[in-house]
Amino acid sequence: MRESTAGITRRPNAPGPQRSSFFKEVIKLRWLVSPILALQLASLFVLGYLVFEYVLPVSINPFRPFLFLSYRLPESQVLARIAQNRLYGPAPTYSADNAVATAIRSFFQQVHATLFPNEPKLIRFGKGVLDVCFMAYYVIVFSFLRQTITESIFKPLAARWGIKSPNKQTRFAEQGYALTYWGSTSIVGLYVMSFQDSWWYNLEHLWYQYPHWQMRPELKLYYLLQASYWLQQAFVMLLGLERPRKDYYELVAHHLVTLWLIGWSYFINLTMIGTTVFVCMDIPDTWLAVFAPLFLLLLLNIFWYVIMWRVLYRAIYGVYGDTREDGEEDEPVKQE
Repeated sequence: MRESTAGITRRPNAPGPQRSSFFKEVIKLRWLVSPILALQLASLFVLGYLVFEYVLPVSINPFRPFLFLSYRLPESQVLARIAQNRLYGPAPTYSADNAVATAIRSFFQQVHATLFPNEPKLIRFGKGVLDVCFMAYYVIVFSFLRQTITESIFKPLAARWGIKSPNKQTRFAEQGYALTYWGSTSIVGLYVMSFQDSWWYNLEHLWYQYPHWQMRPELKLYYLLQASYWLQQAFVMLLGLERPRKDYYELVAHHLVTLWLIGWSYFINLTMIGTTVFVCMDIPDTWLAVFAPLFLLLLLNIFWYVIMWRVLYRAIYGVYGDTREDGEEDEPVKQE
């Protein structure tokens, strides 16, 4: 009878180690490689937001900055900046666009108008410390997406296609995730770029009306999600949560440099240039993920990196290439 009673008295304490284990795993950052743990952690933020938004009688929701963009600007401030734009450069013209570029831009803008018919025309966002909260939460989201896509989609697909080696299955799954991410960001990047004056590498507008510190919502969302993606990738590698690859140190250096570029371009209001570079890199990275095993990889690398350096040269030359002194005019055209 004592044994039975003892068993009953210990039963309520059974969930204790499970709860303790959950928080220990969170502290150890195991959610970076565990999709179930990442989903549970992300759900806690959503639950906290719903409680503060609809249950508790408070005006400030501490979970809002984690889930949604912060620092929306008043329309009066946006109008004031628009009124000053003409002092910093001419309005953009797209007369040089070819038919394909014009059709792509129109398509993305029509899709936006269909998805957000009631969006205010003057909605803009600033920047601040709370943007770090947004990035931190979506690091968790990307951890869930990465592990779910690799483990539940591409590894079974690799096994079905006859790839038996665990290392090759892992590599195939990583390439599949890269293809999914970069393919998606390529499309989203073009969509974001279609609302910028620099559309389709109209590069003089990278510098006109600088600083571009007021951001459209899709631009800010795109930029912060890119930062979250690279943060998640860097954490997994730096903390040794996965088996290191042969090019481990090169990848670590690449991720850190990428994060540095994203952070500083965001901080000093070079997001229009950043979007241009993102699109330049994500489109070829998509093809590289598809053709990685093939010789075409080398050709695509050369082709896209030539374009990237040409864009960089034109962007810098557009500002510093004219060496004439102030007041110096072009030579008059001789009339016959």
